[in-house]
Amino acid sequence: LPTPTFCPSLRIRESTVLGNLHIHISIDPRSDRETEIFAQISRNGQMESSDLEAIARLSSLILRMGGDLSMLIEQLYMIKTAVTTHNGEATSLARGLAKALVRYRQLKQEYGLHKLLLGEVDLDTVADAPPGSGNGDGKFQNPSCQTEPDDDGFQVRCSKCGTPYSMREG
Repeated sequence: LPTPTFCPSLRIRESTVLGNLHIHISIDPRSDRETEIFAQISRNGQMESSDLEAIARLSSLILRMGGDLSMLIEQLYMIKTAVTTHNGEATSLARGLAKALVRYRQLKQEYGLHKLLLGEVDLDTVADAPPGSGNGDGKFQNPSCQTEPDDDGFQVRCSKCGTPYSMREG
């Protein structure tokens, strides 16, 4: 599962109850596929940092083995803590990583990877925009998608139609 010697990447900052996550998503320039995820957390201890490194390493392995972001997002987003917030902050390291991956995927779909990597998108104006507030593409509504919002106001959306998923255990 080798990766190229040189890979472009995008950095995303995501707020969590434990501190800010700083995430780098590396992309294979030949295939435009995500190959690695590196993540660090600010203002935190060794246990949280090592847990986040383990999550990122396993996520990278899944990507290099042919997995995709949707699979990672679905699994990571379901991991919560007992902490509740009213401002939309992620309540776990895994959920923070999932939220950052969702934001990255939305920007990639709306603007294209090459425009993002070449700096042709003003990320200061789009980074904090609500999901789906871009140029729109008239996606159809998939009737098989559930639409219940999650308890902290964050929603993972179907990659085909944009409908929010209902994340429940089981």
